[in-house]
Amino acid sequence: MDWLTSGPHAWGGIPELKALADIYGVEFGVVVIHDTEVLMFNHNKGLQERIYVLFDGTHYNLCVQKRSQG
Repeated sequence: MDWLTSGPHAWGGIPELKALADIYGVEFGVVVIHDTEVLMFNHNKGLQERIYVLFDGTHYNLCVQKRSQG
């Protein structure tokens, strides 16, 4: 599984993030640093968990994970 996270075959872009949001049933936000855009997946579906990651053009880093109170 190391091939998924390193080298020229590394896995992880917008289609994969959308798939992960669907598979795990979470609301997922990607904060794109260079243009302050926020891409949301599964938004307004009443999900209990939201995850934000920062994207700097090369890497994704976990920013916030918050569980809803209702």
